[in-house]
Amino acid sequence: MIIDSTVLRELIFGNNSKYQKIRKKVEEGELTIRIPDVVKYDVFKTIINENIPEEHFTKFVELIVRYLEYLTVNLDRTHITDAVSISRDLKVDFSVAACLVLANSLMDVYVTANRELVEKLRKNGYSVLHINEIL
Repeated sequence: MIIDSTVLRELIFGNNSKYQKIRKKVEEGELTIRIPDVVKYDVFKTIINENIPEEHFTKFVELIVRYLEYLTVNLDRTHITDAVSISRDLKVDFSVAACLVLANSLMDVYVTANRELVEKLRKNGYSVLHINEIL
């Protein structure tokens, strides 16, 4: 399962019981989630804006980086080129396009928590699931 930052942020920072179940399945090895390398930067933006006490900030960031390294797939030149084209053509964020490219490349499913995005991508012929469809 390829997830974007809308799902990943909830898995890391959220308290929703549905996301907690997914996180537990991932941690127990029952479910594999992956992210294109660009998605981790969206998570870093979230961390920057969080009100984390200074004495915990560095350690917290180190733990998040380690967690994200486990999930991250680095895109190659072809993937990046394809993602740039999709992003331009569909007028979607580059990280969304990267998720589409990675899902296609790995023959996996792309999952997002953004309903409007799901509708837009489906209208354009892309296979994408909303997180509620797998919960």
